[in-house]
This record gives sequence, structure tokens and C-alpha cells, in this order.
Amino acid sequence: MTPTVPSPIYLFTLEEKVRPGCMEEYTEYTKKLIDLIRELNVGIAFSAFGSESGCMDYNQRITGPCDFGPKLEAWDTVHAALLKIEWGKKRLNSVEWSRYSVWERSGELSYEPAHPEPDQSRPTYFVWKNLRLRAEKEKDFIETGRQVRAFLEKKNIERGYNVFRNLIGYEGPLYTVIFPGRDPVESQAWLQQTGRNLAFGLLPFLPQLMASVEQTADFEGRAMPELSLVSG
Repeated sequence: MTPTVPSPIYLFTLEEKVRPGCMEEYTEYTKKLIDLIRELNVGIAFSAFGSESGCMDYNQRITGPCDFGPKLEAWDTVHAALLKIEWGKKRLNSVEWSRYSVWERSGELSYEPAHPEPDQSRPTYFVWKNLRLRAEKEKDFIETGRQVRAFLEKKNIERGYNVFRNLIGYEGPLYTVIFPGRDPVESQAWLQQTGRNLAFGLLPFLPQLMASVEQTADFEGRAMPELSLVSG
């Protein structure tokens, strides 16, 4: 029997940075935005994630990079409608910057534990670790990532992670590793404790990773169902 190959997972993401001091009104107007999108019926749906620093992510599953153009057109329609409404203009003004991007999940780099933690089936808090690579080292990074995943599988680590590669929206090879957690304190404690416990075994992989990665950045945030739109 031929093994089933999982379908690739692609995400269309709208990232927004809320201006300092504007989160309360931004939240109020985003709830109105959700109602507006429903009225426009333009095929937009998303899961929202936000951080205390005002960084927001709105993620929608898509079939592939070919959906990027249609999603941009849909959001352009929403933007044009916002410009005609007083609260819509206020929401636009509450955003410091925004960016659209497309990501593909890497099945070969993501780690799914055989026996996951019982309470991790629906995580509500996440840590994103963005890794910008040196272009000439991407193949080395992928090979090292495979080895790290195999090491964690051997150790039966109970908490997994997803790895996404940016396809559209950013310059250069950019990967993000997403770790689930319960809350800020627990998430950081787990990462630190796991790092200490596995330090000796992970040590051989560090030189290759350091040689492949040019820049790193962390982002922490929680799922925000109150600002999510489950169906477009």
C-alpha cells in the first residue's frame, strides 16, 4: 500500500502593529470589522493572535501561493469599504503598519510527538521564533532541522512545534518555529527547562544552526477568538 502523503498547509497572514495606546479602540473597531467582512461576503476568514506589544496576526488557510492575489483583492475591497465609514477610518489610523504574507508548513521540520501532552490539544498561547537564514546555508539548516526533529522523537518529548517557511512577504529565507504553551510564564519556563535537559544532546547541532542563521526574533502571543472570523 502506498503511504498517504499529507497535504501541504499554507497560510495567508495579515500582520498589523497597533499604535501605542490604541489597543482598546482597535479591538472595538476590529469587532465591527468582522461584521463588515461578513456583510461584504468576500471569502475572508481568519484566526486571530495578539501580543501585549500590539503585534497582531490574522491567519487564514489557503490552497497555495496562487490564492495570494485573490486574498489581496478581497482585503482591498474591505479597505475601500473602511474608508467610507467613520469608525473604519479610525481603525485604519490605529494601525502603525501592516503586511500581507504567505507561509507553507514544513512537514519535514515540524515535530509532532507520538504521545503529546494531554492539555496541548488546544493550546492558547504561542511563542514564535523567527529565523532569517543565510541564503547559501538554507540546505544545511534543513538538514540540521531534520536531525533535531529525529533527536526529539527519540527522546519522546511530549510537546511539539510547527515550522513554517515564508513564501511571499519577506526578503530572504525566513522560517518561523511555533511552540505552543499555556501562558507566558509557563511557555518560557518549559522552553528553558527543556533546553537545559537536552543541552548535552543538542550541543552537536548548535554550530551548524549558528552558521545557518543570520538573525533571530521572538514573538509571543495568545489566541484571540473574540477577534477571529471562523468562516468567510
